[in-house]
Amino acid sequence: MDQACEGMESVAESTCGCEEGCFCVSDPFAASPARIQSYLCVLEAVRRIVSEDVASEEHRKVLLGTWRLRAEKREQYLGHCVCKHEQWRLVGQDRKQSLVNRLRAVYVRVERHGSRRVLPFTVCVATLLHEMAHAITPGELVFTSTPPADAATGRNPTKRRKAQWYFDAHSSRFYDNFAMLLRIAERRRLFVLPPRADKYSMRALRRFDDRDVDVIPPPASCAPLLVATDGSLCFSNAQAQDQGLHQGLAVADPSEVQRVARHTGSLRINVSAMRRKRMVKKTGVVPERTLEAIKRHAAAKVGMKTVHSIKVERDGQHVELDEAVLETLGSEVSIVVS
Repeated sequence: MDQACEGMESVAESTCGCEEGCFCVSDPFAASPARIQSYLCVLEAVRRIVSEDVASEEHRKVLLGTWRLRAEKREQYLGHCVCKHEQWRLVGQDRKQSLVNRLRAVYVRVERHGSRRVLPFTVCVATLLHEMAHAITPGELVFTSTPPADAATGRNPTKRRKAQWYFDAHSSRFYDNFAMLLRIAERRRLFVLPPRADKYSMRALRRFDDRDVDVIPPPASCAPLLVATDGSLCFSNAQAQDQGLHQGLAVADPSEVQRVARHTGSLRINVSAMRRKRMVKKTGVVPERTLEAIKRHAAAKVGMKTVHSIKVERDGQHVELDEAVLETLGSEVSIVVS
């Protein structure tokens, strides 16, 4: 982790890490090389903190190994784990398990595909914990005519298949390991799942995995001791002190943490839109206070492909929602979209 965090102090002070006049200067969440590196550095710290609390010595050894955390580039993945599984043995009539598992690398997406902006850091942390669960879960093959991915989602196969061996990436053992890592992350206040009675059950974690993070990413409150300041992901000073992090790791100024907390909290929206000659009204919570997030969430709520205009009421008149108006909003707002 020392190598990954080397030079992070200068990254925290830099606006973007690019050449003067780049597109990043006007966009605090542009995916510049310096900002991507700041995300990876903090994710490496999260990896170490969580791994050191794992009870199993075997799992702890794997998670603290020499493998590197890399930025995911393929658009169809939020992350993936490169692990070679060998020496399969039968563990039931229709299931095999690997005895040897060689972890090579873990990839986590930091940049939102097609927009040149960083993803919400809660998405990155959740993805890292998911891939860490893959890293300590033995490979499993299941002999069936229904692929495990179809069985998990309830989808019907497009055509009938003969029974054969399929790789089961998300077995019950995987979700046991995922729940274990999430509990550790919650105890260390690095990532906290939204509250519900059975949030660590296999069913609940599958639903959490299947959510569309482009529409509803986990809110910033899910990672209470992380903060994105002008696009660079940081720990608060209290976090750095409590967790014993290296001095080279970037930490946020307390006043900056308070400023970000005021302007990046969740926003409750009451959406109105004319759909098929009738007014549709919906209510929802936007986890990020950005125009892009509000547009995505509002469109999903009222069933529109794209929202071109958002208007809010100000002094008895409807005005266009822009960055200046967004800064003045409280915890709830009524909007009209078209």
